[in-house]
Amino acid sequence: MSKFLRIMHRGHSKVGYSERKGRLLMMMSDEQHKHIASVILQWLNQDTNGPAESSGGNKRLKK
Repeated sequence: MSKFLRIMHRGHSKVGYSERKGRLLMMMSDEQHKHIASVILQWLNQDTNGPAESSGGNKRLKK
């Protein structure tokens, strides 16, 4: 068994890993990746459409 697998097995026993918990964590991480990708897409669209708005919400710029 490789050193990596030994470390993984030791870690699994420490945290009480189960197949069900593993599936849940994978599902949650997949959702996070989708959310992060959508935020990056919004940033890229803002860059191509003009200057990005400040994080102040819907405040209008003074002329």
